[in-house]
Amino acid sequence: MKSYEARAVKYFATPCVQAIFALNTSLKEMLPAGMEPVFAAHERTAAQVRAAVAAWGLETVAAEPELCSNAMTAVWLPENIQAADLLPKLKARGIVAAGGILAGHAHRYFRLGHMGISATSDNGYVETMLKAATEALDECGHSAGRSTPPRL
Repeated sequence: MKSYEARAVKYFATPCVQAIFALNTSLKEMLPAGMEPVFAAHERTAAQVRAAVAAWGLETVAAEPELCSNAMTAVWLPENIQAADLLPKLKARGIVAAGGILAGHAHRYFRLGHMGISATSDNGYVETMLKAATEALDECGHSAGRSTPPRL
């Protein structure tokens, strides 16, 4: 990388051809209608996920709504549940979620992704993810299932 930055061209990596083709395909799908509908879809989906988090009686890691991402929601876990307890239960339901990355707090929260086609298409992914999270939280001992995740 140092050689590249110094403009002394040397071989340092093979570009990921699949990623370049995927980017090209995505841009062909998004750009004709403009980016505003894509941004709006992500905002709606993020609002749906944040409403589910509130219905579970939990809070987002982002302290203020304007700090929340429209592509991923980080959720504080109840005191009696750790990410290592919840994540395998989500995986067993077909949902891949991530643990936290903040040093000293990583075990206290989990992250749900809601970007790309899961946010821009009415394919049921977000509803499936929220249902699985509700069930997994219930299985861990949190009464998340008493509220139905809202559909926005």
